[in-house]
Amino acid sequence: MMAAGFISSGCASIIRSDPPSVQIVGPSQINVRNTHGQAVHLIPDDEGARVFPENGRDDSLVISYGGVHHTVGLARRVSPWVLLDLFSMGPGFAIDDMSQWWYSYTPVYVHPDSTGKDFSLSSSNWLGESAGKKRPELLLLGGFGMWLRIFFLPGEAALAGPLPEFFTKFQGGFGVDLYKTVEVFYLAQDDPSYNVNNPLADLGIPSLFTDVTSQSIAARYFFKDHWFVQGSMGYGQIEVDTFGSQTSNNNLSYQLFSNRFPVLGGGVGWAGDISYIALQYAQASKQYFVDGASGTYHSIFLDFGLNLRF
Repeated sequence: MMAAGFISSGCASIIRSDPPSVQIVGPSQINVRNTHGQAVHLIPDDEGARVFPENGRDDSLVISYGGVHHTVGLARRVSPWVLLDLFSMGPGFAIDDMSQWWYSYTPVYVHPDSTGKDFSLSSSNWLGESAGKKRPELLLLGGFGMWLRIFFLPGEAALAGPLPEFFTKFQGGFGVDLYKTVEVFYLAQDDPSYNVNNPLADLGIPSLFTDVTSQSIAARYFFKDHWFVQGSMGYGQIEVDTFGSQTSNNNLSYQLFSNRFPVLGGGVGWAGDISYIALQYAQASKQYFVDGASGTYHSIFLDFGLNLRF
């Protein structure tokens, strides 16, 4: 499944053969420039023209007709190929996001008035709102985290050399985005691979199944373009299950302990239009205890996944 996911990563970028374009419906005698005054590549057709804005730069166009010019915002329409990125568990969204080929544009309509001396422009997003309209947006995010640790086996087995160990995490949340400057959201995380063997080793009890979940209120601040810093505060729950009940049935699985503790988080990352990548660190502000042994939860993950605003 993972192999298929990485093969299909960035499906919209791989499958598409042409860059995103805008269909301009209206008179043929139009001139199109970007907001920097530079001419935009234009191909005349039966309905008016098709133009190719520069990816990642042009979010609006200046259209001239009959000696008059007006500016219109551009609205993006998600390519259906992006849905295949779900099989990559996150990286595919980031690849498509950085390539800027995950979308097309909704058409722009040119409406000359009855005098022929002026005109109006219209374009709308998939919600029916005027393109370029500024308002707070609903934020939805979900992703997958990964961390790699290199370790050596004890004793003579260490001659086998360094071995990789992968840790995974899942997270999701929802909240509000304020003009791509500040985002506040509820964040739920599940770390099913946390290693608590060290504090339990003194008890002679091997822990085989560990799950740490947390629920937090998080905030991002975008300090430059798409780059952000993130902080969170909430509570975590650690549960450890093991095999062997120290009685007669060594195949019995039972819960060794379950503790709740405050947890703080921080990170830095990049969030585009449909994806995010972040290096996140979490640290409990209180130890968990089990029969005299204690430990403090902490984790660090490279997270990536879907980041939608609408």
